[in-house]
Amino acid sequence: MNLNEFDAKRDSTTNNLPAFQKAIESIKTNGGGKIIVPKGNYLLNGPIHLVSNLELHLEEGAHLYFSSNPKHYLPVVKTSWEGTFLYNYSPFIYAYQCSNIAITGKGIIDGEATNTWKHWKQKQNESQLLSRKMNHENTPIEERIFGEGHVPKIENINVKNLNCRKSSGTGIVIQGFPEAKVKDVFYPTLKSTQPTMQLVLSTPKMLY
Repeated sequence: MNLNEFDAKRDSTTNNLPAFQKAIESIKTNGGGKIIVPKGNYLLNGPIHLVSNLELHLEEGAHLYFSSNPKHYLPVVKTSWEGTFLYNYSPFIYAYQCSNIAITGKGIIDGEATNTWKHWKQKQNESQLLSRKMNHENTPIEERIFGEGHVPKIENINVKNLNCRKSSGTGIVIQGFPEAKVKDVFYPTLKSTQPTMQLVLSTPKMLY
């Protein structure tokens, strides 16, 4: 299905989160499918929460811009910080207990961190220490609530512990994030010479 079927606007100023949510809900109802995002500039005032059996395909020229307002990434979701499970701001693209998910195409996923998120790193020490304290004291995960009132974790692209049964070797570009981590990702030998993902960061920090 085409995202335009759900009243998406490609003008870089209209919030397209409702269009994505409607498209994803339709995929969930139908038991799976493919969402095609055509060429254009799409603002998202909040996270994309994926579901099982979904392919999100960004056509060449499709550019997703994520809001830099932390309140757009509430309510909190179950995630982790330095290996500590807790409830925190939602990642820009999130899936929990899902399977058979793909993000393909030649589009761009942009965190717009140059003038925003990268400056949070120096402010997050207090929340980081609290997370570590809760972990050391075995605080129940349900009580490890962060989100509003805490500085968001800025590692907004985190691809790790992923075991891919299939890989198409497409070439999504991920840019505008202050920090990215690609770790412990295992996939079959690619038939294509194109990278699975290309990371273009707003600061030269990349962890492997």
